[in-house]
Amino acid sequence: IHSGPVTGGFLKGKAPRFQLFGETATIARQLCTTGEPGKIHISQKTADLLEQSGKNHWIKERESTTGTSMQTYWLSKKKVWGSMFGVALSDSSIEDEELQKISVFPCGNEQRNRLITWNLSILHELLKQIYARRSASTAKLWSSERGDTVHSDTLSQSLQLEEDRACDVPLEEVKEIITLPPYNNKIARRQRDWEEIQIPSHVMDQLRCFVATVAELHQDHPFHNFSHTSHMVMATVKHLKRIVVPTDLDIENEDLFVKHKTAAVLHEHTYGITSDPLTQFACVFSSLIHHVSHPGIPNINFVKEEPMLAEMYKNRSVAEQRSLTLSWDLLVKPEFADLKLAICGDNEGFARFRQLLVNMVMATDLGDKELRKLRNRRWEDAFRNPESPQEESDPSTSANDLNRKATIVIEHLIQAANVSHTMQHWEIYLEWSGKLFEELYAAYRQGRTDRNPADFWYEGEAGVFL
Repeated sequence: IHSGPVTGGFLKGKAPRFQLFGETATIARQLCTTGEPGKIHISQKTADLLEQSGKNHWIKERESTTGTSMQTYWLSKKKVWGSMFGVALSDSSIEDEELQKISVFPCGNEQRNRLITWNLSILHELLKQIYARRSASTAKLWSSERGDTVHSDTLSQSLQLEEDRACDVPLEEVKEIITLPPYNNKIARRQRDWEEIQIPSHVMDQLRCFVATVAELHQDHPFHNFSHTSHMVMATVKHLKRIVVPTDLDIENEDLFVKHKTAAVLHEHTYGITSDPLTQFACVFSSLIHHVSHPGIPNINFVKEEPMLAEMYKNRSVAEQRSLTLSWDLLVKPEFADLKLAICGDNEGFARFRQLLVNMVMATDLGDKELRKLRNRRWEDAFRNPESPQEESDPSTSANDLNRKATIVIEHLIQAANVSHTMQHWEIYLEWSGKLFEELYAAYRQGRTDRNPADFWYEGEAGVFL
């Protein structure tokens, strides 16, 4: 493969055919004749374009000579645990210790492999909490005869999830209120310790595959990369722990009755977020996917660079909508059917999980002034302008208010996690702010943006807090 301009036209004669002419076509033919079976041979110019696209880990320099002075490369894009294009998954279970030894990327990026392992461990714990809650609400999901292991294959026979997206434009799916499950004291009493739950090996295989593929779909930008995504996941987990388990409460040593009573109070105090592990899982999942295939430039420039994509997404939150769409299309592939079932359980859970992702990923677009005004109004409605006290005979209104507050809280939680480096200690702030400046300045030098970030940097940093 060589990259460059060509001239095309039809050759007349007994066998008319379309033909490409020029130096680019000549070099491509030369690469073909000097290649090796089963390998993709690329030129220096093609390699340079791949590096500019953040795919330098696909490139391997060719050591043997091609008979010319031209340096060439091999394209070694490996399939990462069943890529989004679909490959068969291994039936064997891979332990976490083994995962750390696997070189997922051709460049041998050990740091990224460690980040994959860490993100996997976070999602694994949350998935176990989902299983524990679901097993308490549906007796058939719990099988003590199988070592307290929940098996999703028995569910797959009776449940059919609706896999089609509700809308091609995720921004149009954003809801003002997402309904979370009400607190159920009976379920809370039946629920087992989530640490005792074992996730089926085939579900863990698919979860590993999904996380690794999401990591592969991240570009190698200085700021919007998988490392920053993992930093945001860490911030999201910390925010959730602060909400779900307040540090000023110590219930470990209390009796069972007090624990359940405290759980009921926490449900109201946290607007239902405490009682719903699926919502907590969705928060972390949203953090994981919201930078997928990020272009490395703001949306205002991205819409000019990709006009067809901008038109499809109505010229708003284009990067965020594309990230969500790519990740969702990956999740609903047949290769991840068991994982999807394990997360959602049924059609209701599937729809709620989708809605949570839409609201949270769209909330990460801090540059859309209209969305910001909408969120500020919703915050005012939920917290600063309380309506007149409702009568006890109208519990639906109270539940609606609770869900409104839960929706706006998780959206602000994900926003805070997105800019968490601005609220941490000085070294962290300098590190990530410097990477963001580097990314924007590189885009400016490449002509992808119109403004030098040095001209508005301090105003932009201050704007994060306004």
